[in-house]
Amino acid sequence: MAVSPILKMIVNFGGSESLFSQEIQIKSGDVRTVNKIIYGIFGALALLYGIAAVVSPPLVAGNTASSFPLSHLMREQGAAGVFIGLMAFWCVANYERRRSVHYFLMAFAFLLAAIHWFDYFTGHIGWMSPIYTSVPFTILLVMAALSRRLSGSTDASIPN
Repeated sequence: MAVSPILKMIVNFGGSESLFSQEIQIKSGDVRTVNKIIYGIFGALALLYGIAAVVSPPLVAGNTASSFPLSHLMREQGAAGVFIGLMAFWCVANYERRRSVHYFLMAFAFLLAAIHWFDYFTGHIGWMSPIYTSVPFTILLVMAALSRRLSGSTDASIPN
C-alpha cells in the first residue's frame, strides 16, 4: 500500500513507530472462527425474534399488532426470521459451502436496511431505525470482504 510521506510524518510525530511499518497478521483460521461466531449470533437473534413474532406478535410489536391484519403480517415476518436464523446456522455447519447463502443473507439485510432508509428519508420513521437495520448488512459485507482478501480473491473460495 502506497502511503504519502506527509501521512507517515503525522503518524510518526513524536518519534513513535509508524503504524504502517507494522503489518497486522490475520490468519484465515481466525476469520473462520469469528465468522462462525457472528453467524451463530445472527442465527440466535433471528430465531428468537422469529419465534416470538410467530407465537405472540404483540410481544414484538406492542399493541400495534393487536389487529388481525398486523398480527398476521407479524407472524409472517416471524416465519421469515426463523428462516433467516436457520440459514445463518446452516452457514456455521456448512462453512465451506456457505458462499451463496452468505450473499443471499447480504441481499436480505440490504433490502431490510434500504426499506428503513427510504422510510426515514420520506419522514415516516426516526433516524435510529435505519442505523440499526444497516448493522447486519455492514457486518456481512465486512465478513465477505475479509474472507475474500484472505482467500486470495479466487471465486472458488469467496467468502471463506
